[in-house]
Amino acid sequence: MKVAAILIVCLFHGSVILSKSLKEKDERLSCNIRRYDLDSDGKIQREEFLKATLGYKKHDPEKLFERLDMDKDGEIEYAEFRKSAPGLQRDGVLGPCKRKWCIGICLWK
Repeated sequence: MKVAAILIVCLFHGSVILSKSLKEKDERLSCNIRRYDLDSDGKIQREEFLKATLGYKKHDPEKLFERLDMDKDGEIEYAEFRKSAPGLQRDGVLGPCKRKWCIGICLWK
């Protein structure tokens, strides 16, 4: 009898995002877009962003929203967030993003 098994190996590439929460005075925001899209509609509205960054003191959340909202429509689309992320990381606003690489390996007996 042949037995097949699939082994999934996941590696994290890059630095781990800081584990402190904003309440613990984290100095950088998470680069996880879903953290700000509270209603999961694919866009980050101003109210969502301000609620998600409540307690963040290092930079003014209102100004950060304006910087991320590149087309000035009052919402941050994921594409805008991704385009802005490298600059925000250089400025120390966003923590490093972790990238997950998964490799599937089939094992046969």
